[in-house]
Amino acid sequence: DGFVEDELESLFNGQPAAKINISRTGDQDALEIEEKVKTYLQTLTLPAGLEIDISESQTDILRDRISLLIRNALLGFALVFLSLVLFLDLKLAFWTSMGIPISFLGGLMIASLFGVTISMVSLFALIVVLGIVVDDAIVAGENIFAAQEAGLKDQKASLAGVMGIAAPVTVGVTTTMAAFAPLLFASGILGQIMAPVPLIVIAVLLVSLFEAFFILPAHLSTSSRWSRGILERIQTRAGGALLTFTETVVRPAVTRCVQFKYATLAGSLGLLLIMYGLFQGGYARFIFFPHLEGDRVAASLTMPEGTPFETTRAATQQIINAAERIRRDIDATTPDGTDSVLARTSVTVGEQSFSGGPGGGSSSNGSNISRVILELPLGDARVISARELEQRWRKEIGEIPGAEYLGIQSSLFSNDPPVEIQLRHANEETVLMATERLKLELASVSGVEEIQDNLDVGKRQLDFELTAAGLAAGLTTNDLARQVRQSFYGEEIERIQRGRDEIKVLVKYPLEERQSLSEVYDMRIRLADGSEAPLLTVARLSESRGYSSIQRVDGRRIASVTAEVDESETTPNDVIALIETDIMPRMMRDIPGLSYSKEGDARSQSEDLAALGQGLLIALFVIFVMLAVQLRSYIQPLVILTAVPFGFLGAILGHMIMGHGLSFVSIFGMVALSGVVVNDSIVLVDYYNKLIEQGVEESQAVVDAAVRRFRPILLTTTTTALGLLPMLLETSVQAQFLIPMAISLAFGIVVASVMIILLVPALTMIVEEWRVR
Repeated sequence: DGFVEDELESLFNGQPAAKINISRTGDQDALEIEEKVKTYLQTLTLPAGLEIDISESQTDILRDRISLLIRNALLGFALVFLSLVLFLDLKLAFWTSMGIPISFLGGLMIASLFGVTISMVSLFALIVVLGIVVDDAIVAGENIFAAQEAGLKDQKASLAGVMGIAAPVTVGVTTTMAAFAPLLFASGILGQIMAPVPLIVIAVLLVSLFEAFFILPAHLSTSSRWSRGILERIQTRAGGALLTFTETVVRPAVTRCVQFKYATLAGSLGLLLIMYGLFQGGYARFIFFPHLEGDRVAASLTMPEGTPFETTRAATQQIINAAERIRRDIDATTPDGTDSVLARTSVTVGEQSFSGGPGGGSSSNGSNISRVILELPLGDARVISARELEQRWRKEIGEIPGAEYLGIQSSLFSNDPPVEIQLRHANEETVLMATERLKLELASVSGVEEIQDNLDVGKRQLDFELTAAGLAAGLTTNDLARQVRQSFYGEEIERIQRGRDEIKVLVKYPLEERQSLSEVYDMRIRLADGSEAPLLTVARLSESRGYSSIQRVDGRRIASVTAEVDESETTPNDVIALIETDIMPRMMRDIPGLSYSKEGDARSQSEDLAALGQGLLIALFVIFVMLAVQLRSYIQPLVILTAVPFGFLGAILGHMIMGHGLSFVSIFGMVALSGVVVNDSIVLVDYYNKLIEQGVEESQAVVDAAVRRFRPILLTTTTTALGLLPMLLETSVQAQFLIPMAISLAFGIVVASVMIILLVPALTMIVEEWRVR
């Protein structure tokens, strides 16, 4: 009806617009909701001049990412099958590969009972377990074939083959499940995002174990072979080449490592020291919460409280103009027919709405705030990354006169600032001074940007004090406050019911008489006798500012200083280290009584890494107990667990080779890796124990065990790495934040397997030597 005076302007692609947000609740299907919305819009008839469009659709992003991961999963499955059929009979390779979809379907059914749905992360979990899930089937299938070649027939061969490896395979799968289990309790935003991964992996491995013991043997119960013709010849040549490599390279290398066992141990420890040096020296960068490429870039502007709406709109126009200049410059350099660098532009003046992903969302209103959102084309259609656009936009905007804060965000999720320091002191003025000094110190650090504090100076306010004349006229402070409020805010005189809404009717000065301070100074105050007097006669007016909020902890005034970090120049950890070792010690010497604490991402990092470290120790202890029960030894499990740090070494080297920094997702993968790498060690040590029981001399037994188990170790390592290979080589921006976990698992298992073949035999002989002593 036009009576509401809320100051709000919303634009879409430069045209006035109104927005309707549609969100799903509970376990509703986002794609199904999208389909119903689009169906409804097709039947909608709009008045002339009105248009309707879908903006910021998360379903387009979801569909794009799901198709991306399905493509990677199919490529990974094909690579796993080809690696199997190269060395195994077609029958064994086929039925082993068929265990993948069976395990996936069963695992997803179990995971769905715990509320897991099909999403980008749940599909990634299937890619993670793609190569791992066939490990138990490979061992079971090969053992069944070995039993058939030994003369056993049909079901007897299947039963003998399965029973012969039941214990070590069960331990191998359960150790992997034990390694993923602590990840169920990971905290923080990324922990919530990645929560489906361990749940799905554990469920799939559980089903795969059932499939390897009860379904696969039925398919392999006959002694027939499927490989024929050219395939058989290829397998014969591949098997011959592998046998030659095993005898001419692997056996001499293992023999030499066993012969010089202490030198092998020293060299291995040297590699771990190199890994530690690379990490501490900064060659392997660690960014706890890395920048996750988003599909839009958003600028949030905050002017001082009380800023007129027109002033905020003019400042917002400066931001819009900068974006348009970037659009023209980039579009002019791209070939004809290429999509514009910006798909859509949304502007809101007077309101800021934030979608926080797993962390939730929020909104605020006021004449002093605005938000500009630039949507980019999906996936590989974009010609510039969101991060590059963010940096270029920030430079193009320049300085906005009077702005309290201008933040530009291009990351997929809104999270706490990477740098946040909370200052505390008993004296308020000292806190203000320390805050300004810390901001100046951070401004001098290369790569640190968007530095701000939470000390809002507050809105300008008028303080009213009754004069002697006002008191003599019988006025009270309440009288004065009530009349000023009635004039400028309004007095409620009636409420009208309109539909389901109750509308308040307020009486106040006309709008043109409420827009300047002169109207306040000229107003008249009604006295008790009904007469009126000028406001400045009965009251004194003074201007001040009132804090929007004041924060104290244990009676001490606190202030927070936050900053963003350009990860191309430095890392948040490096900045925090500089603050702790240089900046804050100097400030605390100069300002007695000043204290500080890390907050935001830095605090979350410490807590989340501590939780992951605790989870890793628990997982290793559980793995040790299971190995000790299986091997009936307290020493051999320790030998087997030596593969874990070398898996970490491989993960770090992998990140350096692939050009990725270590992150929380990388650590997530390394914790999971601890259970995967021990499987190959179990197979080797278990076979060594069998040879010892048969009376083979120890040094010969350990070499023979390494040589005999080289093929299954090679197969399980190859299938795991190849299953992840498409993801490792993925260039799409949609999958970048998942790649670090794939790097940790793929490179970690490869390096750990090499060390298992060379180091475990040497350590086994060292243990036997010390046992004799």
